[in-house]
Amino acid sequence: MKRIIAFISGACFLAFSACSTISVETSGVCDKIPEGSYSVICDISEYLGKSPESVGKILKVGNLAGLAVKAYTAQEGMNYIEDIRAHLKNAQETGGLTYSALYAYAVKKYAALPVQVQLAIVLVEEISGVSLPVSILNAQLSDYDYAMLYGHLDEQAALLRPFLLMVIS
Repeated sequence: MKRIIAFISGACFLAFSACSTISVETSGVCDKIPEGSYSVICDISEYLGKSPESVGKILKVGNLAGLAVKAYTAQEGMNYIEDIRAHLKNAQETGGLTYSALYAYAVKKYAALPVQVQLAIVLVEEISGVSLPVSILNAQLSDYDYAMLYGHLDEQAALLRPFLLMVIS
């Protein structure tokens, strides 16, 4: 019963927190694309009217929710992040990924998450389920896109680091 109440409380908190982080304008990282480069992620961001930073905030809330409801430990979270980082690095070194390939990988990783975390991230599905133009779906991720993805993984890892030192009972 205690776990159910904690789960419901966490889910409600997440819903309100995540909704308050969604931005309707693109800004920040998409304003810093190097001249002569492009960003598939920023093209999608512009198309959807959502900034990459706002989606990143939702994912951070999902990560904290996973820890709060003890869906996984901080070390398991770090391992998950490092697995994604290794996949991205391998893909980047062996020809890269298109957005559709990245999305397929993300869906696979999402399906492996504990249900409590999936509930927190369901808000991201609302914006990712939009039909995107084929030109965006088939576009190869740029080095700038990879840099943004690695930066997000760094932020997620920084969020988990303090919990590595704690034992939550």
